[in-house]
Amino acid sequence: MLRSLYFVIALCGFCLGFGLSPARADQAAARPERTVSVILATINSERAAYHERMLRLDQRLCGVAAAHAVDMVQHNYFDHVSLDGLSPFDRMAASHLRFGYAGENLALDTDPVAASTALWNSIEHRRNLLEPHYKEVGIATVKRSDGEIVVVEDFSD
Repeated sequence: MLRSLYFVIALCGFCLGFGLSPARADQAAARPERTVSVILATINSERAAYHERMLRLDQRLCGVAAAHAVDMVQHNYFDHVSLDGLSPFDRMAASHLRFGYAGENLALDTDPVAASTALWNSIEHRRNLLEPHYKEVGIATVKRSDGEIVVVEDFSD
């Protein structure tokens, strides 16, 4: 476990501070919320350019994404499959989410724009971003102690 871990979870417009003093939590509160907004706007802008429907931010998917982002930061790994062997689909099902189509994008970068650009430049991640069956997305970001952010985007129909 990282002792000096300070992070903020952006959860569908709600900001939860962990390991932060009240003053620092207040200062950080606007950043993650804005981060989620930037990422969602970027996704929907890309989808619009390809004539795909806009994605809605879903709080339940945000919760699944946030839990995975926190787990990766706390346990110092970066993978779609958690250390306890759960895939994104397992995590969604465990949260009682029903889906026919689902996917997950992960990014690790210094800011949300760079993370979104990296995902867009990857063919597999771009497929997720443009998947026509998707209607909803959950987005979470967690700042690591080194300043980089972990971004989790969970998609479903």
